[in-house]
Amino acid sequence: MKVAATKPWRHCLNALALAGALLPQAASSTELLSYCLNQIEAIGAPVTEPLTRHRQFGQLVLLRDQLKYLAESGDSDDLGRCTLLLNKAMGQFRPQPQPDPTLLALQAQLIHLDKQVLKTVAIGTPRCMAGLAPDHPTTLDLEAGAVSRYLNQASDSGCRRAVWLAYQNRGAPDARVPLRHYRERASEQARAARFDSDADQQLQHTPLWQADRVAEFLNRMEPDDRHLPWQPRPPELQLSTPPEQIARQSLQRLVAILGLSLEPIEPGQWQLWDDNRLLGYLSLQGGEESAQTLLQNHWIGLSPAVAQLTYRTSPWYPRHWHRWMAQSAETLVSMAGQPLPYAPSPSGGAGYGFGRALARQPDLQQAVLGETLPPRPLYSAWALYQARMGLAVAQQAPWSPTALSRYSERWFQHYFQQPAPSGLAPWNSHSDWAIAGARAYLPIWYAHQGERLLAQWQAGELSPSQIWLALAFADGEPWPQNQKSPAEYAGPTF
Repeated sequence: MKVAATKPWRHCLNALALAGALLPQAASSTELLSYCLNQIEAIGAPVTEPLTRHRQFGQLVLLRDQLKYLAESGDSDDLGRCTLLLNKAMGQFRPQPQPDPTLLALQAQLIHLDKQVLKTVAIGTPRCMAGLAPDHPTTLDLEAGAVSRYLNQASDSGCRRAVWLAYQNRGAPDARVPLRHYRERASEQARAARFDSDADQQLQHTPLWQADRVAEFLNRMEPDDRHLPWQPRPPELQLSTPPEQIARQSLQRLVAILGLSLEPIEPGQWQLWDDNRLLGYLSLQGGEESAQTLLQNHWIGLSPAVAQLTYRTSPWYPRHWHRWMAQSAETLVSMAGQPLPYAPSPSGGAGYGFGRALARQPDLQQAVLGETLPPRPLYSAWALYQARMGLAVAQQAPWSPTALSRYSERWFQHYFQQPAPSGLAPWNSHSDWAIAGARAYLPIWYAHQGERLLAQWQAGELSPSQIWLALAFADGEPWPQNQKSPAEYAGPTF
């Protein structure tokens, strides 16, 4: 039995938990900084002997994984100081360009103007209050949660559109100057690094590594949903299957579809295997909200992955199902393993796109949920519009809001088949477009590739192991058509 041969895994997992995941609960920030400094000092400066040097770098990478988990579970100035020291130590083992402090400062300013609640909009007229609770305040914070709730409750379409427009334009006028300075400086640095544009620099290490290729891909994509972004979604019906049953059965079926196997350790805990290769350890538990946490990355030859899947114990709605499948698939793919990161690695997301496509399959829905769900779009008009605008912002040189406005009007009309709201200027409010807008195509690309992989598998052209290889090691690229008969590679039934 595989489990018997590796039973000491629990000691490994406990050590990881004590050193990383449980540290914030048991240590003050001062103790945390002391722990971090001691670890870095113990690893020491790089030595000449290659194998020892490789092991030193591996220890720093494991420490970085611990700090990443701590950053998600707490907030500490000392944690930030430790991260800076760790990055400096890792820089001795691999070449790292020094970050531009001006760009970093501008990034922080743009993110602040985007994410912080800095503005409100008045909604006090009776027309704009229709459909809301009687005690609803007459001002609305321009932040995602509050705006989303308003758009799903307010009755008047004109008021919803006005609130949505105010939210999309919330960055103006404050972000106009830092946005221009950031984009001009980023474009200059890209050209100095011999890229045609900052868009091309952003796209390195992604499946489509040039802006022209991204544009060609988006030219082939048409929306499967033209729902206006300020219109409310129809209400969802609660799923009847218990959440624990959904989580367990979907995990088992996803593992089988990917050609992997689970070896039980104890209730709710497994080893994850790819044939005879141990990928890591999985645990499944209930919680307030669904979440997938990678406590430890799988570094080949150094450490297996340690992942914790938490499912929402409250009743599920279709949106919870779709999100769970996408996140679970991404977690499994991320456990495939990679060499130590001496160089930049390809972007993630292939598993997430595959999971999104898989969750839409009626046969799987019927098998796990006992019912089929209403169709859910993969390529919404809003997602395609954002990908277009992100690419346009990254390519814009010289910087021209007038040109961006024309571009926005063109693609809004194309995707939604109606004119854009007057005055729409969302590039001031999307810090992600400013910083990495060219990469906004990735969720669409990975969903498209996931859909193609599923089609090949269902046609008998791919085996589960080939799906796994395509997702884990070919960045989601569909496998070449198989020359063997479909019967030889028939996938498991849902």
